[in-house]
Amino acid sequence: MEEPQDAVGRRSVGPGLLEREAELAAISNAVAAAAEGRGSLLAIEGQAGIGKSRLLAAARALAADRGLDVAAARGSELERSLPFGAVRQLFEARVVRARNTPEDPVRGAAELAAPVFDPAAFDAAPDGGSLLSRLHGLYWLLVNLAEDRPLLVVVDDVHWIDDASLRLLRYLAPRVADLPVAIAVATRPPDDPTGAAAVAPLLTDPDVAVLRPSPLSADAVAALVETAVAAAADPRFVEACLEATAGNPFLLRELLAEVAERGLDASRVAADEVRRLGPGAIAASLLGRLGRVSPAATQLVRSLVILGDGTAVHVAGAFAGLDGDDALHAAHLLEATGLVEADDGLRFVHPIVRQAVYQDLTAVERGRRHAAAAAFLRGAGAAPEAVAAHLLHAPPAGEAATVAALRRAARRAAALGDTGVAAGYLLRALREPPPQEDLAAVLGELGRAEAEAGVPEAVEHLEACLALEPPAEIDLPAAEALANVLVFAGRPDRGAAVLEEALRRSSSGDGAEQRMRALLATVGCVGMPVRRRLLPMLHRFRDPGGPARDADDVRALAMLAATAAFDDNDGDRAADLGLRALAAPIEEPSDAATASARVALAVS
Repeated sequence: MEEPQDAVGRRSVGPGLLEREAELAAISNAVAAAAEGRGSLLAIEGQAGIGKSRLLAAARALAADRGLDVAAARGSELERSLPFGAVRQLFEARVVRARNTPEDPVRGAAELAAPVFDPAAFDAAPDGGSLLSRLHGLYWLLVNLAEDRPLLVVVDDVHWIDDASLRLLRYLAPRVADLPVAIAVATRPPDDPTGAAAVAPLLTDPDVAVLRPSPLSADAVAALVETAVAAAADPRFVEACLEATAGNPFLLRELLAEVAERGLDASRVAADEVRRLGPGAIAASLLGRLGRVSPAATQLVRSLVILGDGTAVHVAGAFAGLDGDDALHAAHLLEATGLVEADDGLRFVHPIVRQAVYQDLTAVERGRRHAAAAAFLRGAGAAPEAVAAHLLHAPPAGEAATVAALRRAARRAAALGDTGVAAGYLLRALREPPPQEDLAAVLGELGRAEAEAGVPEAVEHLEACLALEPPAEIDLPAAEALANVLVFAGRPDRGAAVLEEALRRSSSGDGAEQRMRALLATVGCVGMPVRRRLLPMLHRFRDPGGPARDADDVRALAMLAATAAFDDNDGDRAADLGLRALAAPIEEPSDAATASARVALAVS
């Protein structure tokens, strides 16, 4: 049988896909290779409406035909602040279903990724683990998932996914070739105003194949116009459609829907009116369609635009104040208008539609609705980061509960290694503002997160924390973080002064104080004038004898190694002490201790 042809005589390349032969061929080859055990990562880059999502849908269909399993996620502006939010969309359901069964994919090295999917793990060890360990665990999770069946991983709107999930894609790019896994992602260009610049390193990675769909040609526009109006189109009308949409397939489809709504034909006379219709008029047309549905449907779609894509109908309905039947009926009406899809939760058919609905709300109304969403989700027992995502967009109100929620979300983000997101939560908590009795703690937590994330404002916030008077107890972790930042900034004398003052004001006498002394000794390794002043303190460290048993032993051995190397010129002893420090049976000795031991070994 002859293959079907489109309206201009070319071979059809898929439902609604014109002039995408090269892209579909690349996707088909990637899927076929994954089925044979050879993985790859494809990125589809293009402006909103160019057809990226349709190409990903074609990839999913091709994968299903070849027997591949499919995991899919879609970024959204709201989820940017949810650590590993896109990863959870991809794998959480699979992990939860298989947990504690023989098919559990969180096994072996993949256990490092367990906290991504297990909220209890956050609370049990809020300071454990690094981002790198999570990424390594997620790689092995992918290995385990693809062990019995090849896998296609699809991520749409990558420019809106969280930083941790984006880091995973970059981590996987050079490692996926030997796995039966094809990864296909879609993103806007790095210069897009949505803030897609963070995707640039992925697009320039030599292990990533980038597809850039072109705007539709005049022939393709003519074919779509003639299909829409069921008649021959005047060349001037086709030209006007091309000018109004710049060959953007989504905008063209919406323009033709507006043409039909207005009863225009495809004549030369109608071309002038079409030229007056651009993206702004198309957005107005989308909102006009919304205005013609029921008030309940309007409330439901406005709830969806706040809660985000993937929200269940009953959840969006409850937030909108609708009962179950009314919410379901409203969802059917919205689906009939072509604004929303109702598969696996409610979703806008396109980000352009979501943006039009969101921008139709005033800034004040958006803030009010996000605050209401945070309260709604908190009452429903949602995860702290889901609540915090809305609080970031809600106006400050001086509520202690808001500060507490943001601090909980920050601790969980830091536990996953996403200190940038943690800093964002805490900065918002500072603007609330926190109660006076919590101000020092919030400043300290914010400064430490910023220091880990490399944010310059860390010094300002840490110094503000330590300067608060009268302090009930000096914030030793804040002092430690500030000293580290100052040392790396080339100011070891100032870093040492911060530590000495903190020790003078401290009365804890516990492990935190010992860490401070170890760090102070490390500062002495960097600044020799400081070191001479610190020599009496350095000699207080005692050799535990034998291998290091815990982090405290590591610190002591590292400091003794540094003293042997710098002050005693005893290379053999420095090497012995340093090796014993590095051989400690603990997973993550402090950076300061490890650095000191390595310094000692280097000079020996």
